[in-house]
Amino acid sequence: MERQRRLVLLVMMSFAAIVFVLKGRGPSLSEGTAAFFHEEQACLTVRISGNIAKPGVYTFPCDTDVSTAIKLTAPDFSLERNDHTLLSRVLQNGDVLDIDSESNQPIDITLEKMQAREMVVLGIRLDPNSLGIDDWESLPGIGPSLACEIVRDRQNNGDFGSYKDLQRVPGIGENKMRDLAKYF
Repeated sequence: MERQRRLVLLVMMSFAAIVFVLKGRGPSLSEGTAAFFHEEQACLTVRISGNIAKPGVYTFPCDTDVSTAIKLTAPDFSLERNDHTLLSRVLQNGDVLDIDSESNQPIDITLEKMQAREMVVLGIRLDPNSLGIDDWESLPGIGPSLACEIVRDRQNNGDFGSYKDLQRVPGIGENKMRDLAKYF
C-alpha cells in the first residue's frame, strides 16, 4: 500500500514538473508584456553600491536611467528632493551608481565608471577612449611606459575611432592587437 502511494505521488510530481517546464518558457506575445525582461534584452551591467539593502552588480535593459535603476534596486528611497538632471541620465555599461542616504535627507547619488579590471572580469567591452593609465596597465601585455604612450597618443592625436586604431601607438603591433581584441 505504501509503495502505491509513493508511485502515485511520483507520477503527480512528474506531471506537475512537466507542466511547469512547458508553461514556464516565457510569455507569448498574446499574453502581454512580462514583468521581467529576458536576458537578451539586458545590455547594461552596472554596479550599485552604498547603504542600500542589496548592493551588487545588476543587469538592466538598454536605456535604463538612474531613477529607474534606483527604483528597482532601492525602492525604499524617495527621489523627490534630488537633482533631476542626474536622475534622468541614461546609464552606460560599466557605470557605478553609489546611493547613500541619511534619514530625512535627500539621497546622495554619485555616478562613476568601473575600473578596467572589474569591467574585464564582468565581460564588459572596454572603450579605448575612456581608459586612464592605471586602466591600461591592468591589461595583459601593457606596462607603465606603454600605458603612458597610449594616453599621450590619444591626447595628441585625438580619440581612437576603434580599438584597431591602437596600432598607431608605437609598441603595439599585430600580436598585441590580437591579444587585446577580446577586451574591446
